[in-house]
Amino acid sequence: MKKFLVLSVLLVCSQILFFSCGNDQPISEEKFIKIYANMVIMQDTSSLSQVQVRDKVLLNYKYSLNDYKQTIDFYNSDPEKWQKFFDKVVTYIESLKPKTKTRVL
Repeated sequence: MKKFLVLSVLLVCSQILFFSCGNDQPISEEKFIKIYANMVIMQDTSSLSQVQVRDKVLLNYKYSLNDYKQTIDFYNSDPEKWQKFFDKVVTYIESLKPKTKTRVL
């Protein structure tokens, strides 16, 4: 009887752990947009490797590699999430560009 109870408790705990970790997004979308945009910008403007850029940006935002990977997995679960996310990243990067002033003649 004790074995059954112990096995039941372990089974329930493992299921809770499995389902609670499955679709988590440890980094909020708002933060992840900024993180991803910074990575893109740094890759285009520095001589650092992709791994160095990733590590530097994550350190700057105080997120772990595990947080990053879990968030990537979250988006990998649905291609539509990626598309919407990329659209937001592009919009964010565009908002960072200096606005040109028009001169009145």
